[in-house]
Amino acid sequence: MSVESYCGQGFRSKSKKRHQHALSEVRADVLCRRRAFWWDLWRRPWRAPRAREGSQSRSKKSARTSENLCLCRCFVHLLEGQQLKIGFYCYDGFMEASPACVRAVHKAVAALKRAGVCCVEFCPPDVEEAFLIYAGLLATGLPHVQDLLARPGEHVADAIRKGIVAFSLPMWLKVLVTKLAGAPVMEKVVRMARAWSGAEYYELVAAKMRYMDKFAKAFTSDLDLLLSPVHVLPTSAHMTTKDFPPTVCYTALQNLLDYPAGVVPVTTLQPSDSAWDSPIRDKLLDPPIRRAYAQAIEANAPFPIGVQLVGRPYTEELVVRGMRELETALRAPQSLL
Repeated sequence: MSVESYCGQGFRSKSKKRHQHALSEVRADVLCRRRAFWWDLWRRPWRAPRAREGSQSRSKKSARTSENLCLCRCFVHLLEGQQLKIGFYCYDGFMEASPACVRAVHKAVAALKRAGVCCVEFCPPDVEEAFLIYAGLLATGLPHVQDLLARPGEHVADAIRKGIVAFSLPMWLKVLVTKLAGAPVMEKVVRMARAWSGAEYYELVAAKMRYMDKFAKAFTSDLDLLLSPVHVLPTSAHMTTKDFPPTVCYTALQNLLDYPAGVVPVTTLQPSDSAWDSPIRDKLLDPPIRRAYAQAIEANAPFPIGVQLVGRPYTEELVVRGMRELETALRAPQSLL
């Protein structure tokens, strides 16, 4: 071995050792800083005292309120500030919410107004377009799911059987059936439930980005949060949602936008809730939805009905604040309707 190659090898070896040593020092420093941060966090005076009785501690942990979300009290100052301004809506322009869910929104808005929160009506833009984009993006993986379910020993769950069967049918047949049945909403949905090429998939992604920009412009800067129904129905019988998949549009919208959202229970389903007698728009979709709503009322059970509060990206602490203020307003005696 020549002197030049030996020196070069030694130089590379020493350089590598120095690099490894420096990297280990950085990792040790990061670890020390992390330990110091959590130790300081633990010793803060705002740390909640431990309950002496185990039953009391368990009951506090099991409380289903927004206080459970405030795990780190160092962020409490972020939950306080100027009075909130909330935009609310009961109908997204795509799927009509049931009367009981609309009542929950009105009750929440009334309670917030009595607590001094400014609530104004909000109109979400083109939710039908958003849901069709959402359905198309979900359908891009169905061919792979079909291949997995076709393997020996696999069984298709009843909840998705109808969707898998409908996906495998030819498009012309699905469109013809929906047209003859008088189902314009389901016709648009089944047109999106197909295999997409790579180029078509990225066109859907581009359409999603354009819609996100459109919604961000509608969600003006003077609004802090949005309030809306969680679902079209207050509840439904087990394994029946396969008959009306578009009813998830109120939460699917937030999934498409990637907006933080939280649900607060507001009221319960009452036997006195008004019947759903608005005109039928889709003859394949609306009748099973109305039947599910009627069955829920006939059950004579206090099913909880909530509303969702939605914030902009990276404003989770604002959503938690809105949830806490709504819970406080609902607990006030004046909020009883």
